[in-house]
Amino acid sequence: MRRVLGISLTFALMLVACSHPKTYSAQASIDPLTASGWGADLIPGRGNTLSGLPQVAYLELRTPISTKLVAQFMEDPASAQKENDAIHEKFPDFMSEVIGNVVVFVPPKGDTPVAPEDLTALESLLL
Repeated sequence: MRRVLGISLTFALMLVACSHPKTYSAQASIDPLTASGWGADLIPGRGNTLSGLPQVAYLELRTPISTKLVAQFMEDPASAQKENDAIHEKFPDFMSEVIGNVVVFVPPKGDTPVAPEDLTALESLLL
């Protein structure tokens, strides 16, 4: 009985951990990104977003093979999802992804999908 409860509790904790996306910091993420061969230029949060929610920072990124990406940091994961929803509502063909509190897309028009390997690498490097 104890073992079943232990397994159930462990599983429940894993579900809770997975259901709460992380909040990342643009400033803290620069060092691990650049140490891994990425380029990262920090631009302070711009005022206007499509959702009307505050953007806290904006990173212009270059992957190790020079693919350009933009990482738009919102205050929290819910704000990032609302911003992504607002983007897709206004521009249905815009291709963007959400990692925690970050909206990621290929500039300048978002008309190219973010490569899955770039998303995976970015998620592992964000702090």
